[in-house]
Amino acid sequence: MMMTGARDVVVTPNGLQFRLPANFAQGGVNMIRVELSADDTYAVIAGRWARLDFKEKARESGLYAEDLQRAFTRLTGLDTHL
Repeated sequence: MMMTGARDVVVTPNGLQFRLPANFAQGGVNMIRVELSADDTYAVIAGRWARLDFKEKARESGLYAEDLQRAFTRLTGLDTHL
């Protein structure tokens, strides 16, 4: 959270979502959703939240837990390790 400025973390029925600071991530992404699928893999959805509307910009599905950090970096351009 400190490295990316993530805030407003919310638990959803299938995972979690959080907001990123405006104009911080590439492509105007300001919200990330991480959802657990029935096959025990994850989907990371990057999008833009504006005026009570979420627009999906990119998605990576079929991810295992160890792939989440790299998927986040690919979708946002933000690095989460030193």
